[in-house]
Amino acid sequence: MDWKKRWTALAEFLGQALGSDYEIAVHDFTGEEPRLLALVNPQVSGRAQNAPPSNLALDFWRSRTFEGSDGRTGYRGVSASGEALRCSTFFIKDDGDVLLGMLCINFASGRYDAFARSVTAFLEEAGRLSPADPEAPVEFFSASVEQVFERAVGRLFGGSGRPARLTQAQKRVLVRLLDQEGVFRLKGSAAEVARLMGASPASVYRYLTETRRTQD
Repeated sequence: MDWKKRWTALAEFLGQALGSDYEIAVHDFTGEEPRLLALVNPQVSGRAQNAPPSNLALDFWRSRTFEGSDGRTGYRGVSASGEALRCSTFFIKDDGDVLLGMLCINFASGRYDAFARSVTAFLEEAGRLSPADPEAPVEFFSASVEQVFERAVGRLFGGSGRPARLTQAQKRVLVRLLDQEGVFRLKGSAAEVARLMGASPASVYRYLTETRRTQD
C-alpha cells in the first residue's frame, strides 16, 4: 500500500473515531500543485474537496517548517463561516525528510469555548496561567480563491468598505496580501484574482513580480 492510500485510510478512521466535531484532512505535496487527498467531516471548516489549502498549510510548505520537525499542534483556526477551530498538523515525510504531505486535524471548539474561557479567566486571575499570545498565527480555511480575496479586501479596507473602483496602489497591496496567503501557488488563481479585482491577468502578474522583487 502506498503512502497516499495508507494516510487516506487513517483519515477515514480518525474521522469516525473522533466524531463529527473533528475534520481530518490529508494534503498531497508531491505534485506541481498541493491537493487534498482526503477530507473527512468537511462541515467543520466549510471546505470542499477542490478547496485551496489553508494559509498556514501553504506557509509550512513554503517556509520548509517541516524540516527537522514532526508537526505543529494546538494553533488557532477560523472556518470558512468564521467559526473558531483548534488545529494541528502532522508532516508526512519520507526517510530523507522530504515532505510528502500533511495530516491536519481541525477541531470545532466553539461549543466548548465559553466554558474554557471562564476557567482560563479564573486561572489567569489566580496567577496560575499565562494569558494566550495574541500574536500567535491564525489558520484560515477558505472555500474558494474568492473567499481569500474578500478576506484580503477586509484586511485592506477594514470597516470602511471596498470602493467601487480600486486604484493601482490598492491593487498592488491586495496582490501582496494574496501572495502572503499563498494564493498564487494555485493553478488558475491569477486569472481569478484578475476577474475579482477588475484588472487584466497581465497586470496581476506585473504586480506580483513587483511585490516579490521588493521582498528579495
